[in-house]
Amino acid sequence: MEIQTPFAFFRDTDGTPLDGGYIYIGVENQEPITNPVNVYWDEARTILAAQPLRTLGGYPVHAGAPANVYVGSNYSITVKNKSGELVVSLLRATSIEANLADSTSALRNAGMVAYDPSLPYEVGSVGHALASIPSAYVTYAADQAQTYRAFTSTGTAPAFVLTPTPALTAYTVGKRFRWKIHANGTTGSNTGNISGLGAINFKQRDATGALVDGVLKTGQLADVEVAYDGSVYYLEILNPLPSSGGGSEYVDFNASCTGASAAITMTAARVTLRNASGSSVELSNVSETLTITNTGAGGMDKSDSLAASTWYYTYFIYNPATGDVSSLASLSPTAPTLPSGYTHYRRMGAFRTDATANKYPLAGIQCDNVWQYTQTGNVSAYPPIASGNTTGVTECSVETCLPPTSSEICIVCYAAASGIVGVQPFANTQGRLGLAGASDGGTLWARMLLVTRSVYVEASGSATNYVGCTGWVDNGGPIYVEA
Repeated sequence: MEIQTPFAFFRDTDGTPLDGGYIYIGVENQEPITNPVNVYWDEARTILAAQPLRTLGGYPVHAGAPANVYVGSNYSITVKNKSGELVVSLLRATSIEANLADSTSALRNAGMVAYDPSLPYEVGSVGHALASIPSAYVTYAADQAQTYRAFTSTGTAPAFVLTPTPALTAYTVGKRFRWKIHANGTTGSNTGNISGLGAINFKQRDATGALVDGVLKTGQLADVEVAYDGSVYYLEILNPLPSSGGGSEYVDFNASCTGASAAITMTAARVTLRNASGSSVELSNVSETLTITNTGAGGMDKSDSLAASTWYYTYFIYNPATGDVSSLASLSPTAPTLPSGYTHYRRMGAFRTDATANKYPLAGIQCDNVWQYTQTGNVSAYPPIASGNTTGVTECSVETCLPPTSSEICIVCYAAASGIVGVQPFANTQGRLGLAGASDGGTLWARMLLVTRSVYVEASGSATNYVGCTGWVDNGGPIYVEA
C-alpha cells in the first residue's frame, strides 16, 4: 500500500516549503481576494475557516497543526508568500467533491474513475483538466527530449516570441524554458514575449555576477528563467557572459596570404576579444577573409589608406549588438578605428605590402604568433638582410623585414664555399662569429631575440654569402593592447 501525505502541500517561488504564506479561496472565475467563498476545516463543513488561510512549513495550519481545507463547489485560488509575492493563481479549480456528487453525467463521475484521454470530457471535470495539462502525464522520453520546455523562438528580432505547449498562463518566478534563438538580437533592446503575456527584457549575468543586458545570437541555445527584481519581471539568461580574465586567450590561430591577391585568410578555434573597458567575449570557430582593398569591416581601417611597402596590423573585431564577427587591417598596432557598432577587438598579427601598384600583402603563413615568409607570389626569395662580405661587424637594419611588434627574428645564414657568416642581435666584441653562423658552403636556420631594430653581421671569404629573414615572432602572441 502506498503511503501518501494526508495534507495539501504548497511550495514557495524558489521551491522551498511555503512558510508564513497566504491562501485565498474565492468564487469560481472571479478574483478570490475580493470575492471569497466559505471554506471549512472539516469535511462536514461546520468549522468555518477565516481567510486568508496561513501556512507553516508548506501546510495549511489550524490551531497550530497541519489541516485540510474543504469547499463544496468549484472555486478560484490565489497563493502568496510571506513577502506578498504571487506564488500561484487559478481562476477555476475543480472540486472533486462536487464532481463526485454529480452521478448523472458519465463524463463527470465515470470520467474520473477511469480516465480516457480520447473522450471529450466536459469543461469543469477532472477528466477535462487532465486532458488539458500534458505535463500531468509526461513520459521519461518526453522529459529527456524537453518536449514541453525547449522551443525555437519566432518574431522579429530584437522582439523575440516563444509559444510553448502548453501555454504559460502567467509570468511567475522560476518558470524556465530552453530557447533556440532564431535571429541575431540587439543587446540592450532584446525582449521576450511568452504565450502572449507581454514583452519583458532579457538580462544576463556578467563575469562579476552583475545583471546586464542579455546577448542573443542566431543558433544560440539559452536556458532562460522568469525572474523578478521587485518591480518588474524579466527573462534571465542563465548562461553567464564569459570572464574577462584567466584561461587561454586564443587557440589554434592561423593566417595566410598568397602574395597574388589582396586577401588574407584568418582562422581561430577560439579567441577572446575585449573592448576598451576590458569586458570580453570569447568566440569559437572563427573564420574570416580580410580584403585590404576594401574599407571597413573585412577591410582597411577607414582612417588609413592602402600604401606600398608599408606595415599593417590585422585584427578580429566583434559587434555585440548584432553578434557579427569580422576582420580589420590598420596602421595602428594598438588603437584601430573600428567600424560602427564594433566595440571588441584583438590584434592578431601584421603584414607588409609589396612595392608594386597592386600593394598586395607579402606571401606568408602564420601559426599562433609565428609568421613565416613563403617563397611564392610576390616573395621570390627571403627578404635580404646582408650579402657578400662585410668590413668587420656591420649593423644591418631589419625594419623592412619584420614589423615593430616583433620580439624575435627568424633568419637563414648561407656561407658560400670558403665563406664565413656570423649573425647576432648586438655588436660583437668577443669574437668573430655571433650566435648564429655558417661556414664553407653551409646553411643555418636560427631564431633570436631582438635587442634593437637591427642585427649585426660579419661575413667574409665570398661575395655570395647571404643572410635573410624567414619570418618573425610577434611580441607576446596575438595580444589585445588597450588604447
